[in-house]
Amino acid sequence: MRLAPFLILASCLPLLSFATPAKNRPNILVVLCDDMGAHELGLYGHKDHRTPVLDELGRTGIW
Repeated sequence: MRLAPFLILASCLPLLSFATPAKNRPNILVVLCDDMGAHELGLYGHKDHRTPVLDELGRTGIW
């Protein structure tokens, strides 16, 4: 009976060799702002709010 857990573990070990990390991982950035709409960004023409970093991300990234 003590051999059964060992055999189960030994049979699962080869599966770990297939779990290799991806070579080209995508760069994903999630920006979460509470109580701020997309229309309040300078990128979309808002005159009062200055958001230079988010504007640059919007111009160079995928929206």
